[in-house]
Amino acid sequence: MNLKNVKSFLQYGYFMNYEKDDLPLEFSKIDKLIYTSLEENELVNLGIEKFIEAISKDFEYNYQHVVPLSGGLDSRAILAALLEFTDASNIFTYTFGTPGTLDYEIGGLIAKKAGTKHTNLPLTTHKYCQDELIDISNRINNQTMLFHHPPVWLVDELFSNHVVWSGYIGDLIVGGHLPTHPVTNLKDAKLKYLNKYKYVKSLSLSNIENDFLIDYINFNTIDKKLVTYEEQILFNERVRKLTAPHVLIKGYNYKTPFINNGFMDFMLSLDNRFRLGKYLFIEMMLKAFPKLFSQKTKNNYGLPLKSGNIKIEVKKIENKIKSFLGRSLNGFVNPYINYLDFRNGIREREDLLSIFSSNIMDLKSRGIIDWIDIEDILNRHLKKQGNFADALIVLTSLEIHLKAQTGWKTK
Repeated sequence: MNLKNVKSFLQYGYFMNYEKDDLPLEFSKIDKLIYTSLEENELVNLGIEKFIEAISKDFEYNYQHVVPLSGGLDSRAILAALLEFTDASNIFTYTFGTPGTLDYEIGGLIAKKAGTKHTNLPLTTHKYCQDELIDISNRINNQTMLFHHPPVWLVDELFSNHVVWSGYIGDLIVGGHLPTHPVTNLKDAKLKYLNKYKYVKSLSLSNIENDFLIDYINFNTIDKKLVTYEEQILFNERVRKLTAPHVLIKGYNYKTPFINNGFMDFMLSLDNRFRLGKYLFIEMMLKAFPKLFSQKTKNNYGLPLKSGNIKIEVKKIENKIKSFLGRSLNGFVNPYINYLDFRNGIREREDLLSIFSSNIMDLKSRGIIDWIDIEDILNRHLKKQGNFADALIVLTSLEIHLKAQTGWKTK
């Protein structure tokens, strides 16, 4: 295995030397002049029409439909639009993660408000096993970090015959990553990306400088007046190499209504002031689907979208206090936890401790990583001499990918 590519995985949580493009994006229909004569209210109405049309084209009768829900806006938008075509009783939803966190609780709240057939999949009671992780590795092309999926085998049992509606890169399409002040040259955009999107932050696991990997970010650019360089890198680097294999795990019939359609063309053709901060998309959703979009969101720290700045600041402080208590007192849950509290889980859960310990020792025995003592990282974490969960996740994921690539079987 290419050592440089291994180091990219250890730093960013995915292999940067990756050629596959399973879901190419089409940018040829972007036209920054086409909507310049329209007023904001006209753009809102047209955007609603385009989004409903995208759902309509993908909707198939006589199928069972499932929408994975989180605390964000993309999955909520899909669910709200689906309700224009079928009753809530015909739609399945599920939420996974840690009870008490924003993603988990808000997703459940939205399902309840909509009246769907909802299933909670708490990772706090899910038992991780090596065989399932090997299977997941193969279904994501052995490409990205593990432990950030729902209980896949259970989801297989529940929904493998359903149409799965994914909010895949919706946030990026509608402007969630549009920079306020875009850079003017590609190299600066690449360095900005490499600085911003490191997965392992607890220590220097890969022992490299950013410019060591810059040549991996290589693609055919388009005019930065159409799409900023920062967003082009996200589309061509992060989405293709990380998001696509990770989110669109093999084994399901996906619908991805945010991409490669009239809605995507519309959003990317807008003047950037309408995409900044997802402004127009939020206005569209509030007008089209007020019932669901008047509810809490993760985006506003658990407050509705139109909450005032003072309320948002108070809520932000409240959540920070909860986050601190979650670190220092038993029984409190950090509302910002994504997926699972791996810091404590690796130390306290038998399933996680066994998987992490055995795989890290197996990885050490390979002799691939000889510039840092990975067993020492594990021991320091277990002794509470630091929180190295991010490093342990990529190290364990790397070993599981290596096992999967060689046809590893349970002993």
